[in-house]
Amino acid sequence: MTNQGGGVLLYYNGSSKLTTTNTGISVTGNADISSEVQVGGAGSKFAENNLRFNSAGAAYIDHAITSQDINFRVSKLR
Repeated sequence: MTNQGGGVLLYYNGSSKLTTTNTGISVTGNADISSEVQVGGAGSKFAENNLRFNSAGAAYIDHAITSQDINFRVSKLR
């Protein structure tokens, strides 16, 4: 279906799950990605058990609220 100049919505069981916007997409709920998500055009990506940053320049993991900690942990396998 063509909706020229407007967004497109995908539904599951009567609930909107994926919407196209003027800047990309909006997902409601979980997104199960079977491979990887590439971020930008410089080689940064998210994949299962992997967060890889482009080798050039600085890499950051930011928290949206100042004075808050970011905790990293290693969990034992069960």
